[in-house]
Amino acid sequence: MKNVSKYIIVFVIFVLIMSGILIYFSYRRERIDLTNDGKQLLNQVKEYQSGNYTLKEGMIYSSTGSLMNDKYLFGGNGSINIDKYGNISFDISYKNHHICKTKLGNVSVSNKCSNKELKLEMVKNNDTISFISNYENLSYKISKKDDFYGEWIKSKDKNIVISSYSTGDNYIWFKDNDGILSNVYTFNVDCLNVRGEEYDKNTFYCLGSKVKLDNKEWLVLESKSNQTTLMLADSLLDRYAMCDKDTSDFCYYKKDISSPYTWENSIVNYYLNNTFINELSDDTKSSLVERKICNDYGDSGCNNSGCGGYLEEDINRKGYPCEKYVTSKIRIITYEEYNEVYNNLENLKDFDGNYWVLNGYNKNYASTVEKEGNIFILENPTSKKDVRPVLTISK
Repeated sequence: MKNVSKYIIVFVIFVLIMSGILIYFSYRRERIDLTNDGKQLLNQVKEYQSGNYTLKEGMIYSSTGSLMNDKYLFGGNGSINIDKYGNISFDISYKNHHICKTKLGNVSVSNKCSNKELKLEMVKNNDTISFISNYENLSYKISKKDDFYGEWIKSKDKNIVISSYSTGDNYIWFKDNDGILSNVYTFNVDCLNVRGEEYDKNTFYCLGSKVKLDNKEWLVLESKSNQTTLMLADSLLDRYAMCDKDTSDFCYYKKDISSPYTWENSIVNYYLNNTFINELSDDTKSSLVERKICNDYGDSGCNNSGCGGYLEEDINRKGYPCEKYVTSKIRIITYEEYNEVYNNLENLKDFDGNYWVLNGYNKNYASTVEKEGNIFILENPTSKKDVRPVLTISK
């Protein structure tokens, strides 16, 4: 009798276990089927234009009530949204379940789709933009256009601080780990336009701002996150030729013989990096950034006048040729830098004058800024012109 009872108990336990397994796999199978239904719906609407749609008993309708498909999908009901970037989200109820998809997430089945919204507060101060959220572990990406392009950057903090040194409109999006996407936020970085204030390495300056450094006034040519480029606001007291008229250790032009002009063997380069540099403070000298300058010359290449005097980054950006570079801690303004000033500043009074420009030379000529604001690239390098030192300091 005891053996019979034992068998009955074992049998009942077996039946309960098998029933549980069947229920689990039945439930699991149902969720798998619903997930596949969601994927089928996703494939159906991928080519639809942005807007709001509705699934009613397996048929998709537009916001105006037009039937979008003539093929029955499944008997679900709910809303579908496609944003202007093509991201698709939906919440479809079917058989006591919800088939869910966030804009950047995968299709899933749940008891209820999330109604979470990512909303952030934006605070702006010069080059620093702060976004404050109620959620942690958000990612963000930034673009100069409202195109949803860019790389996602992970942040663990609720207060996301971004430093930007790019003026103009910037577009930023946020997402969480579940693929919920925020609306697009737009911000414009405000550079600071100052006149005669002490230089602050933590400030994002506007092009043409005037700052004080080492008891001298300088004009800002470029303000970046890691360095600032400045040009002396006033020319040096003495005027200098690039080359001698007689034989020397520098470039020179004498009857029947010459040592052609390059920045490397110019008088101005030597003076700036051996004499003028000593007028700077030790802190400034220790922060100077050496810039690589093309030292080639020839009759073709950059602007059909040789590539000598172009900065390495401009050479690379434009795809110009250069076989030899020379480095300088102190130099003069380049053709590209002056064009940036000329094209973006309405008031060019601070940049008026007749002074040397670094590039645009060939074997026999150098470049200057003329008083009317033009670049003259056929200047005799033995002529004496004003010199306005340019330096880049790290932050």
